[in-house]
Amino acid sequence: MAENYARSIAYHEETDMLYVGVGAHTGLIKLNPRTGSKTEILPPSDRGHAGFVYYLRVIKGEASGDKLLATITDTSENNKTLIYDINTGTYTHQIGVVVAKTAIKSPVDNKIYVTTGSRLYSFDLASTTPKLVTLNENNTSALAITWLTDNDLCYITGECKLVFYNKSLGNNVFALPLQVPPSPITINSMTYGPDGRVWMGGFFVGNNAAYDPATGKSDIYQGLSQSESISCLGKDLYFGIYPGAKFYRYDTTRPWVKDSNPKWLGSIAGQDRPYAYAAITDQKKMFFGTVPGYGRLGGALVEYNTRTNSLTGVEDVVKDQSIVSLCYADGVLYGGTSVWGGLGVQPIANEAKLFEVNPKTRTKMSECVPVPGAKAITALLDGPDSHLWGMADGTLFIFDKTNKTVLSTHELFKISDATKSKHAARNACLILHPSGRIFGRAYGELFELNPVTKTKTAIGNASASLTMDDKGHYLYFSRDIDLWRYTP
Repeated sequence: MAENYARSIAYHEETDMLYVGVGAHTGLIKLNPRTGSKTEILPPSDRGHAGFVYYLRVIKGEASGDKLLATITDTSENNKTLIYDINTGTYTHQIGVVVAKTAIKSPVDNKIYVTTGSRLYSFDLASTTPKLVTLNENNTSALAITWLTDNDLCYITGECKLVFYNKSLGNNVFALPLQVPPSPITINSMTYGPDGRVWMGGFFVGNNAAYDPATGKSDIYQGLSQSESISCLGKDLYFGIYPGAKFYRYDTTRPWVKDSNPKWLGSIAGQDRPYAYAAITDQKKMFFGTVPGYGRLGGALVEYNTRTNSLTGVEDVVKDQSIVSLCYADGVLYGGTSVWGGLGVQPIANEAKLFEVNPKTRTKMSECVPVPGAKAITALLDGPDSHLWGMADGTLFIFDKTNKTVLSTHELFKISDATKSKHAARNACLILHPSGRIFGRAYGELFELNPVTKTKTAIGNASASLTMDDKGHYLYFSRDIDLWRYTP
């Protein structure tokens, strides 16, 4: 099966068989570990959709034979758990909506206990249509589950709590907080905020932090998942969130309050990662460019209109390509694409394109290939010479906005064919300093560009986004978990 991901695995000892849930197109493989022979066993109607098979669990001791629980998730969020009879090789039941993250059979009867989201359920397979019974609604993201006694169930949650459920006492549960110290996580996105702080998003467990240069203090802000981009318009910060291309607006003049400020703006169906952004101050609009969900091609150009509080997405602005960079200049919105889509799918297009959009109507005016053979245009900048500067793979290009022609190209990084064949969506950033100097980050390097000769001078290592304060005193960048500052 030509897929990129094995998302789950389970072993049935009695039959000596492995079961493997795959994606980014749904499949469930029965694998003989001795011979290597394999069989696709997912029902044809559930097979090959954009999505994954997660959380495989072997349930032993059922009166009707051992069972395999397999959860199917897809981009339309039509999640369900299928129950497969290992002995007969047939599917006996389907539990809709439930994502069975943990599952365990009762030691004294045929009931199965599963957790999904914030709930603990039980169901009985003796019924033709098993009915889900809600037992507890106070846990969050259970990660592992076990029986302590025939009557006492215990599970650990993503909030570092041990939850104890007693069947006799019912919903009267006890949660024990665990004293687990937090660990630092990799910085994934970054911007200099209107409040004078450097805002960062974490990979991959999410949450955000802000560093105050005036005090040297950092504050953590919880509640949002992985920020693929953080951008500004006026006093507000905008978060482009993975998964599901979700968008939030945070008013920096008011306290951070979960589920209130930041405010939920909406999401774009079928899309996943909002990498690109551009603020249009005079129209009071934010534009975002997205990469689609796993196993899909074709990103979206997303507009948020602050006057109407409306979020609108236009897909396939460039057919079968993602939008990974944006720049607003002289009344035109410029975008750069990547031939790559969501993870787990091969591209159809061969070259990345530069396109122009009328931001008032969201209509495309033109498109071209500025660097033949390049797979992704990951940075765009309104340059110091009134031309548009961009990074396509490792090549800098200078684009004449008036005549719509590429004036010159400059190879800054020598990129191998092997590197070009790997998924690329965000690997470069360009910043214009108030002095006219140009700084950039690409392929793990912080560098300065000579605006006349277009030659590059390496400054040091840099692993994530690059941002600058409002006066140009400092550049901020990251090296994995650490925030660094550079004085131009």
